[in-house]
Amino acid sequence: MRALVVALLLAAGPAAAGDVLHDVEARLSHARVTRGRFQQHKQLVGIARPLEGSGTFLVDRERGVVWRSERPFETVLRITRREIVQSGGGEVLMRLSADSEPAVKTVSAVLFATFAADLAALSQFFVFEGDATDATWRLTLRPREPALARLIRRLDISGDRQVRRVQLMAASGDLLLIDFREVETAAAPTPGEAAEFD
Repeated sequence: MRALVVALLLAAGPAAAGDVLHDVEARLSHARVTRGRFQQHKQLVGIARPLEGSGTFLVDRERGVVWRSERPFETVLRITRREIVQSGGGEVLMRLSADSEPAVKTVSAVLFATFAADLAALSQFFVFEGDATDATWRLTLRPREPALARLIRRLDISGDRQVRRVQLMAASGDLLLIDFREVETAAAPTPGEAAEFD
């Protein structure tokens, strides 16, 4: 997850793409809160053994994203419209503010849009191609801007009523694959979830 944040900070399709986006948008759940578990797989160029990770996630469309890694290390990444904070072991490991780092607003927008499947927001940064069946859909996103294309070659998102898989292919050849499991939605966060953003 941190690799995705850093890549975005440094930073189609034909007419039929609009039809696919409309089909996908119509079938997606638009609940305020989405929560569940994730399994993460990173394949880095030059490293034979993939890096595996897992944990829980919370997406609140009004507040932000909380990405809690349990394995291989316990860390928490909190993304809001104002800042990105990574913490671990009771310490803040990284803090990026939109006030001092203007790119944080872009990063937040892209991450929100990816995990919440906000296709309108994603279309500001990427061009699309893909397809949709009765039960599932798949989209391939390619960066609009050359600066982003130097970092991200392709972003693949697939799912049903929810996003189930995100795959990021970096321009370097590194691959990040995230599978979402035990996904639930809610109209509002629990008090404990709301406190995650305080």
